[in-house]
Amino acid sequence: MGNIVPTLRRIPMSLWTFLILSLLFPAQGSKAAQRTAAQAQSAGGQVAVTRLIVTVRDEGGGTFSGLATVTLQHLDSPVFSTGTTMGGQTIFDGLGPGEYTIVVSAPGYLTASERVNLTHGSESEQAYIALKRESSSSTVSAPQGPPALSPKLQKELGKATAALQANRLEEAQRHLDEAYRLAPGNPEVNYIRGLLADRQGKLAAAQASWEKTLSLDPKHGLTLQALATIMARKGDYPAAKGYLDRALQVDANSWRAHELLAIVCFRQSDFTEAVNHAERSLELGKNLANGARLPLAESLIAQNQTAPATEVLHAFLDGGPPKEQAAIASKLLQKLSVPEPLPAVEPGIACPLQEILDGAADHVREFMKSVDRITATEHLNHQVVNEWGLATREEKRSFNYVVSISELSPGYLSVEEYRNGTTDLSVFPDAIATTGLPAAVLVFHPYYRDDYDMRCEGLGQWKDSRAWQIHFSQKPKKPSRLRGYRAAVNSPLTPIAFKGRAWIQENTHQVVRMETDLQSAMPEIKLLAEHMDIEFGPVTFRSQKENMWLPASADIYFDLRGRRIRRRNTFTNYLLFTVNEKQSISAPKESKSTDESRTSVPGSVRPLEN
Repeated sequence: MGNIVPTLRRIPMSLWTFLILSLLFPAQGSKAAQRTAAQAQSAGGQVAVTRLIVTVRDEGGGTFSGLATVTLQHLDSPVFSTGTTMGGQTIFDGLGPGEYTIVVSAPGYLTASERVNLTHGSESEQAYIALKRESSSSTVSAPQGPPALSPKLQKELGKATAALQANRLEEAQRHLDEAYRLAPGNPEVNYIRGLLADRQGKLAAAQASWEKTLSLDPKHGLTLQALATIMARKGDYPAAKGYLDRALQVDANSWRAHELLAIVCFRQSDFTEAVNHAERSLELGKNLANGARLPLAESLIAQNQTAPATEVLHAFLDGGPPKEQAAIASKLLQKLSVPEPLPAVEPGIACPLQEILDGAADHVREFMKSVDRITATEHLNHQVVNEWGLATREEKRSFNYVVSISELSPGYLSVEEYRNGTTDLSVFPDAIATTGLPAAVLVFHPYYRDDYDMRCEGLGQWKDSRAWQIHFSQKPKKPSRLRGYRAAVNSPLTPIAFKGRAWIQENTHQVVRMETDLQSAMPEIKLLAEHMDIEFGPVTFRSQKENMWLPASADIYFDLRGRRIRRRNTFTNYLLFTVNEKQSISAPKESKSTDESRTSVPGSVRPLEN
């Protein structure tokens, strides 16, 4: 069995949980600050630690009473620390000497930044940053900044924030319950309630709290980003993009919103936009936006720009990312640098390529003559899988299966498949049809063989017999005539170029196994990966005393329009019918148009369509 993991690793959905915490409300600030301090040592080898107190003020010079996010970045280190203000202050402990950049953002206000230099021998430093309201307001009814918080409410929110950052969720819940009792209509209270619910795994409650926050303050930028992550984790990328577009209307210079948009656009296979947003995030956030390099690299890979993608991935790893993301980047680099492994072959054995191809062509012709005289039971195991290849949903179906391959005219073959007596594609799960799998051997038919570069890799092993390994790939200047994708029955067909490997028995030249992959991702139809693994086996029909090699199983994996699907087709109960029996079979029902389906409607070129 071949590896059916897609060539392009996607941003894992489990990392959306990480992103919502690290981008919107990080809980690792103190650890990051300690790592920064550990890098800055005095001449005597001792770490000189300093406390930095950041005070945020409003336009009038008074203490800022809302919720602001404060990010601290050491200019010589990729490590950064983030905290939130309650009562207008946040404190960073354990800092080493050096120059830092402080970035402060809050809903309804322009992002502010300031540099501060921490020196040896200083136990505590103060920094004061004033926030200015946004000058433009596209939403007239939007509140002008967050409402003032009473001292008691500030105290409860401050304690809730500290408990949440320390992952003391029960304590955070108590303080938030009291804060909500004091001010149920305060957007900051509802926003933090959403953060707690999300940390508790209560996705619906988090979404409800954040939606209430937006009803109170439609320009609450952090909430717009939080709701975007909720939608992305559900797979609703259009909705996620909508929230992030609104977040950029609130703050066009939000590197976090651009980073999240890069991820969402990548998931939507809009690689050009993903690159644009990732680069903008890096331009605005510098080292703080290191996470944007991951979707940037993956989008470049999807566009076959492997050299710049490699540079981006190395820069990403140099930036000290979290271990989950570092593992993804390392695997991507490995895939970019390591060639596809060649299955083992016996050394020193000459390969009679032309003889093998001619023998395989004879068997393909025999297959064509007999295939429309058989019927079988097709068992379909359909799985929706996550980024780790684990099934999140499974469905099983069975069909009475009939396939017919005929020659319309010299050089043009027609393939028809009937399931339960119909070509209606609605019989497939999720409105996605996979057809033409048994006819993949037509690669070796003389009509199509010259469209491919054929290369003998040597004599290998398949199960209990020896088999020649033949590698094939679509020639660059030849049209793709065997495979295609279409969105619906009446929509245009998009031909696809593929490559693969076949195992052909040493003496009989019978094709016993085939593997195929896309030659490259196809962003224009949002097809990122496709892998097929088909096995053929001998079937003996006692009544007619015939022995035929027919499809036994077919595994297919594809990543299409943001969905990862794995299917296993097995064929059993083969029956051979005579010409008279064939004539008594009723005509199939008419095919219905099914959106987002891949069909096998006859065409002049007669491609096999998936």
